Amino acid sequence: MTTETPDTAATLEQIRERSDRPIPHVGSLPISHDGVRSLMESAADVPCLLAAVGAVLKLHVPVGEMGVDELWCGECSVTERLVPWRCPTYLAISRALTGEEPSDG
Repeated sequence: MTTETPDTAATLEQIRERSDRPIPHVGSLPISHDGVRSLMESAADVPCLLAAVGAVLKLHVPVGEMGVDELWCGECSVTERLVPWRCPTYLAISRALTGEEPSDG
């Protein structure tokens, strides 16, 4: 089951399109110039993207029981199948943000 709605998919596609536009040298261009406007639109997307990533990371948190050393992902795990902490979702987001594997600390 996917949680991404058509509106979410459309919004993400619009953000991708804006971020794919080439950005010309904007230092001496008026604010009405397309390049400056495009840069400003892309910058305005950042808070929304950060909130989206933050919301996903808040779901994928380590859980465990007292006396048990191993942790698992509270979002990915179900009664019959425990997914070890640092689940694929957490790892993928971490790699995308940092370009490397997360540390154990």
